[in-house]
Order: sequence, then C-alpha cells, then structure tokens
Amino acid sequence: MLKPAVLVVFVAVVAWGVFAWYQNNLVQARAQALANRFGAGDQAAVLEAWQAPDSVRMRLFTLESGDPNLLDPAAKIGWPLAHGGVEPTHVLEAADLLRSRLQQTKNEAPAAAFAGAYAAVASQWLEIHRGNREWEMRTTSRILAMAGQPFLKGATPLLAALEALAGRTFGDDVGAAVAWWVEQYKGDPASLRPPYKSAVAGCLAPKLRS
Repeated sequence: MLKPAVLVVFVAVVAWGVFAWYQNNLVQARAQALANRFGAGDQAAVLEAWQAPDSVRMRLFTLESGDPNLLDPAAKIGWPLAHGGVEPTHVLEAADLLRSRLQQTKNEAPAAAFAGAYAAVASQWLEIHRGNREWEMRTTSRILAMAGQPFLKGATPLLAALEALAGRTFGDDVGAAVAWWVEQYKGDPASLRPPYKSAVAGCLAPKLRS
C-alpha cells in the first residue's frame, strides 16, 4: 500500500501529465484550425495567428514548415509576415522557410507566391538590421540569388525588397541590381550566381566576367 505522501506525489504527477496532454491537444487543434483556414483563403485567420499565444504560433510554424501543401496558401495570404511580427528570430525563421520553399518549388504559381512572401519578410529583416552591413550584404545577396529561380517569371517582387535600402527602383532589371550590390558592398558577383540553370544566370554572366 502506498504511503500517503507518496500517493499525493503520484496523483500530482498524473494530474500534471493529463493537464499537459490536454493543453498540448488544445494548442495542436488551434494551430491546425488556423492552417486549414489559410488553405481556404481566410484573411482573418492571419490576424488571429498574429495575435495568438507564442505556443500556438510556433506549433503553426511547425505545421507550415513541414508541409508544402499548407505553406503555399499560407504564403499567398500573408501568414509568413504575420509570423515574423516584430520578433527578429521569427522574422528570420519565416525568411529562411520561404527561401527554402522558393528554391524547391517547380511550378510558376507557388514560385510567384513564395517570391512575394519572401520579399516582404526579407524587407522586414533588412529594416530591422538597417545599418548592419554584414546582415545587409548577406540578405541582399540571398534575394539576388533567388532571382534565378527558373520557375519565377519575373524578379520584380524580389528586387522591390532592395529598393528602400538602395534608394532607387530596379523593376525587373537583375543586372542593375547586381551592379548596385557590387558597388555598395564590394562583394564578389560570383557569389550571387543562382543555384539554378536559368535565363537569369545569363543576366549575371557579364558581371561575373568583369
């Protein structure tokens, strides 16, 4: 027979375990519901995700990062920017996730969606680190490399992310953006060569040979 003190501890441990299990299920259910609403194009769900407790936001991030079929509609309605909020860590998480998906996608529609979402989050990251040349150079080089995504029909959304920093517009002119980057950061243009075989690689070739 258990001693009273041991029995109390045992009951407390069991009760805590049940409570933790219940709370985890609540967080999972709320995160899944938000992900499903993203899939339905529900813009209001983005605001709810932004206002949600951090536990729900991080579980939602786990769901979205683990399933490209969930991330595609979420990117289209602006969830990655809401996930970033004003927390630098979350902004970087969202930027890295979108850049990874943009690299991997093999269809025009999701490529355009991921490029637009990535540009928005990358712009936010550049604003947070304005004046930090190391982060500026790293982030702008990644943006320019992503302009070489072979299924992306036009780099305008990505190049627009550079405009506040550059103080000028680039439109769809990757070569002009590369020239600005080289002048601004004295970087090696070879580092901007995209990890794809595409027409954009040809735009970079003259710069790489100079």
